[in-house]
Amino acid sequence: MFFIFAYHFSQEENINKIIDKLNLLKNIQFLPVIDYDEDKQNLVIKLEKEAKESIRVKVNDPSKINIKKCKKLFNTLTKSQKHCFIFLICCIKSKKTPIIQGVTASGKSYLINVFATLLGQKTNLYQMNSNTGMSILTGQEIIKDDFDEDEIEKISKAYNEVKNIINYEKKFVDMELKHYKKIISKIDKKLKEDNIDEETNEILKKARRTIFVIISPPSRFIHIDSVFIDSIIKEKGEWVILDGIEMSPSQIPEKITPLCGENPELSIYESGKGIYITSKDIKENFQLFIIYNPFNKGSKILDPVLFNKCITFTLPSIDNSQSDTATTIYNSMNISRNADKNVWNILSSKIAATHIFSAKMSENHIEQMAGGIKFSPRNLVFVTTDRNKNTFNDTNVNETINWIKSILTFYYFNSFIDPTEMQKKRK
Repeated sequence: MFFIFAYHFSQEENINKIIDKLNLLKNIQFLPVIDYDEDKQNLVIKLEKEAKESIRVKVNDPSKINIKKCKKLFNTLTKSQKHCFIFLICCIKSKKTPIIQGVTASGKSYLINVFATLLGQKTNLYQMNSNTGMSILTGQEIIKDDFDEDEIEKISKAYNEVKNIINYEKKFVDMELKHYKKIISKIDKKLKEDNIDEETNEILKKARRTIFVIISPPSRFIHIDSVFIDSIIKEKGEWVILDGIEMSPSQIPEKITPLCGENPELSIYESGKGIYITSKDIKENFQLFIIYNPFNKGSKILDPVLFNKCITFTLPSIDNSQSDTATTIYNSMNISRNADKNVWNILSSKIAATHIFSAKMSENHIEQMAGGIKFSPRNLVFVTTDRNKNTFNDTNVNETINWIKSILTFYYFNSFIDPTEMQKKRK
């Protein structure tokens, strides 16, 4: 409850102020650890390695779980992300909808992907933007690729009745749309002849009408439910992630708000097919996750009603502290098994210290930064994705040195404007 309370504020300075004022620092210093039971049916998480109490959460698909890899993946998370991991488990067990908010590069999407992986859970991700339409909820009309059984029976019967009259022979199973159009063309040509009797005339017209209606575009359209709706009501249920909801049109948050309450429901009548879902229709495994960046340019303020129905956790940026920064860097490296882990820990800490120093310097001397842009967590993301092509070990020292020089030059030094050099150029 301490860290859920502390982390629900959106501003980082407010989080730090609350932690300090309420003396919560000792209470939120724990570093969670995970394990699985013998049959991998449940993930078990403890607040600390020696803790006796634990929280268990059901694994959706044990066959997807590799315990060693899952533990290693969990260890890639920063302390705040591990705290948020517990928060997400609490949301799952209490059937609450979480809103994970934070600045760009705070690891919001990454954390939920890790969470899903560790529970063997399939997710359906929606990357929201201003062009996101209601079709993500309502589904859409599409043209069928094939005929259904009833259509096949009708069109086959019509073809068999006229094929001898129009003198057209082709196996029905080999027919495509162009062949049906050709049949209609031949029927039209036959109907213009003067010597056909009334009965034949009627057979041709009836067959033409049947084939024309079945192959015409209006008859080919069918309604397909959205993956969002399927995730709620079909089979066991699946997870849905709405990433970047601050960029979506306002009607999307408005529509999903009732789905986040104590008695969840969803009413959609914007499409031809009305959708009404009650709590009885919602499958047990369905879970909605909302990712929100209130600091993004052009972002919309979410409806307070949605916030009140959900539970919010604010993730600090991945460079919030030197330890988090070092953890992020270390876990991005492809370090060989035989390497001295302490050496690479020290290297990660030194690069982290460089990033923290550079970020503070750029903030205090913004006039010396190219374009007036200070360093941000994005720089750290660039560093962690700029991995060496070879595996890091204790022998390829020159390659490691070149890598360090490269990242410092491209992502830091090149952005710094030396005022003495600028003065020389002016002179």
